[in-house]
Amino acid sequence: MYAVLDQISHENNIHFSLFPDTPTNLSKGLSSGKYDLIYSLRPYTTDNVLFKSTDFLENHLQIALPINHPLVTKPQLSFSNLKNETFILLDRDKSPIIVDNVLSQGIKNGYNLKANHYVKNLSQGLSMTALGNGLAFLYSAMNDGQLEKQYRIKIKDLTDNFGNQNIVIAMKRSVDNLLVESIFKKIVTL
Repeated sequence: MYAVLDQISHENNIHFSLFPDTPTNLSKGLSSGKYDLIYSLRPYTTDNVLFKSTDFLENHLQIALPINHPLVTKPQLSFSNLKNETFILLDRDKSPIIVDNVLSQGIKNGYNLKANHYVKNLSQGLSMTALGNGLAFLYSAMNDGQLEKQYRIKIKDLTDNFGNQNIVIAMKRSVDNLLVESIFKKIVTL
């Protein structure tokens, strides 16, 4: 997920700076004025009455498996197929809504997820998956099509996705920067 800061130079050229950050920090940064626009997961923006947001990119849950894992051969996977697996989860402080949703999906399917490792980012999780330390969750928006080759893993869609986890662009409703408002409107009409 990213935050956007805009700056106008002396010649009226517009410069954008993109900053990667966690969904929690992006929402806090937008609230505080640190960020002008953010690209984040829908659940982190929809409940905040200070924000207006719109879908930017479809996003659904996937699972990363070691390349030789028995589930790789199944044509479709759902949470019920993962009952006996061990997982590598993102640290809860990095994205509590995502972690809580994944844990609740396990409970909904009759089991508690067993997590052997907690990681700070996707790269750590996929590296550990490749080494056979467990399965890692990711979102389709994170998957650039190169991850399977890069990490020597297999990534499969989960058929029982929950809620709207799309990537949104968000800004504060009470923005006093016409340029930010214009950019938001332009992206909404694309």
